[in-house]
Amino acid sequence: MNIRIVKRPVGEAPDDVRDAWIGLSLPVVPHFSHIVKSPSSGVLSGPRTRLAKWFHRLLGRGRRKPGYIVDTAAAVHLLEKRNPRAAEWWRTNTPHLFQPGRGLLFDRECCVVEDPPFKTATSPRTQNPEDSQQS
Repeated sequence: MNIRIVKRPVGEAPDDVRDAWIGLSLPVVPHFSHIVKSPSSGVLSGPRTRLAKWFHRLLGRGRRKPGYIVDTAAAVHLLEKRNPRAAEWWRTNTPHLFQPGRGLLFDRECCVVEDPPFKTATSPRTQNPEDSQQS
């Protein structure tokens, strides 16, 4: 599933760096191919190590924000084709986000789903939203 960035994402990067995402189509991390409500923190002010991130979550810090998670390296690679300076800002200022298992959360208000996941005709039934559990 891909999302297209249609307006400036919220965040700590400079406005022109965040504006560089507008118009790009980004692949969502496959096992998060839906809106997630994930604890988020700033790309500059948030925890940088796995241990710090664990403590951050344990202490209940970070607002739960709905959005889509994309792989940092893949997203910045696509950004580089459009705006190398913006891509370099991410590489220089947020190297911790390029570690395996880390990603960027794009708020749902800044993007649209381009190709939603399809439901197969062989699935036993379509899940009713009322059957979903909240975490």
